[in-house]
Amino acid sequence: MLRWTVHLEGGPRRVNHAAVAVGHRVFSFGGYCSGEDYETLRQIDVHIFNAVSLRWTKLPPVRPTIRGQPPVVPYMRYGHSTVLIDDTVFLWGGRNDTEGACNVLYAFDVNTHKWSTPRVLGTIPGARDGHSACVLGKTMYIFGGYEQLADCFSNDIHKLDTSTMTWTLICLSHEN
Repeated sequence: MLRWTVHLEGGPRRVNHAAVAVGHRVFSFGGYCSGEDYETLRQIDVHIFNAVSLRWTKLPPVRPTIRGQPPVVPYMRYGHSTVLIDDTVFLWGGRNDTEGACNVLYAFDVNTHKWSTPRVLGTIPGARDGHSACVLGKTMYIFGGYEQLADCFSNDIHKLDTSTMTWTLICLSHEN
């Protein structure tokens, strides 16, 4: 039987975050919380909810592997999307108050908790936030959102074939 839990300590207080379910865990990435600083560039936070123990944990910040070089980690953002394909979470889009919107694809391994930026080909979607994403098979689809450079709300659908890491524009926006 399902039931609501009123309060769990340690969880993120966020809106416009993105989350994926992996077995009995829910990985929550970034998001917005009033009162937090979104002008200072910092790593995105990752919280994990264990649906068995009903406890949250927050992953520690990623340390650089080479001294003096920043680690490959997305910056803290909101309005982004995440999807799970096999053991990889693909995070795309979103924005923060300093860098604006982003169109870099990030990959997060749910077993090792390591980030990477896969090399992608094709027609990369314009930087945006507020879009939605879903998965069919091994393909990530994104729809809509607010495109920062075009200064418009998009009705485009883009797909990322993760077997070839190629973006394709499915349909263009039509003005009435």
